[in-house]
Amino acid sequence: MHALAPSPRTVPRGQILLWILLGSLWTGPASADPTVVRNLGLEISPDSTTAIALEASINGFLAETYAGEYSDKYVDPNHYMQNEFFFENLPTGASRNEATRFDPPSILRSYSANEKDYYVTLSFTGTRGEEPFVYKIVELKAVPVSDHFQFYCLFDERTAGMKTESVDDVTFYYEDSLDLEKAREFVQFKSRFNALTSTKPDQMQYYKFSTLQSLLEAHGVIFDASKCNFLCNDLGITYNEGRTFVTGMNNECYIRDFIHGHFFYRMGNTDNLYRPFREGMAIYYGGSWGGVRLPEMADRFREEMVRRPDIDFLEEFQKGRGSSVSPHFSYFFMSALLCREVIEKHGFEAALKLVYSGPEGEHFFANLDEVMQVNESNFHDTIVRLIGD
Repeated sequence: MHALAPSPRTVPRGQILLWILLGSLWTGPASADPTVVRNLGLEISPDSTTAIALEASINGFLAETYAGEYSDKYVDPNHYMQNEFFFENLPTGASRNEATRFDPPSILRSYSANEKDYYVTLSFTGTRGEEPFVYKIVELKAVPVSDHFQFYCLFDERTAGMKTESVDDVTFYYEDSLDLEKAREFVQFKSRFNALTSTKPDQMQYYKFSTLQSLLEAHGVIFDASKCNFLCNDLGITYNEGRTFVTGMNNECYIRDFIHGHFFYRMGNTDNLYRPFREGMAIYYGGSWGGVRLPEMADRFREEMVRRPDIDFLEEFQKGRGSSVSPHFSYFFMSALLCREVIEKHGFEAALKLVYSGPEGEHFFANLDEVMQVNESNFHDTIVRLIGD
């Protein structure tokens, strides 16, 4: 098998991490190759030879999905790169939860408008305990190649009718209207951030969907149980080597998740990124996380100090998502407070040093001490001071 590069199951890039934060039901490779079933004996093609080839191709495609890498037999390498979000979020047939069992994938619908290409709808279901659930329903395009079919995301077809507006090196695609002032703000920030990180300017396609649902449907995702509704308030996705940015929150100037994609696609050394401080930088520039803005979070920290005078912010930071300060990603906001002071007093390069503190933060406190003379011993007092500021 000739694997595509990069593999669709490598460490997820950019904003795809947001999906994983919430605990997807499906992770990692499955224990056995899937065999699709036809829902109620569905006829997937009136031609028996075509039906056999299409069903065999679906099985081959899903086997590679479950295994964690695609061959160019079933997925065109360039198309995969341009639609990473879709392919990287297909179910893998495995679960973290021992009580979860998955059914064989089911073909719900198959039709052809030209007696050549087929549009196939797949359903992924299972049970948890004794409760049945539907995890994901997706539609994809099957195109005949020799004696089999290749599979394509529907994004290009679904977005072909969107309106467009170009501002310098960014082309905005939108459904209803575009706030040009906000669009220009984004382009200007993109240009400044390129300069700050010493990266070359590059063309970008910015797709602005009005809702998370319309974003998913454009990719051919009809239903997805892991895409919680509140994410539409705080969601951006970067793929296609950083040339495609998609947001489902009707925002022409969504900076926070752009920064994530920039680090993963436009800059090297991604294995050394320390997520909490990267999130902190994204909050500092983007203003919010999970619908909570930085000043509001500072108020919550102050309220928590009144409620719990013995609170230790170093301890809460080290708890990570286990922090008792609401919301549970409050340690990202502590990083944002630190990032603000570092950038304003010591410059962007100093903040960048903290971003690259190792995947587990192995060098974070050593770097923090070097940059702003803050370590474990005075971390709590520093956060208290920054909350006051």
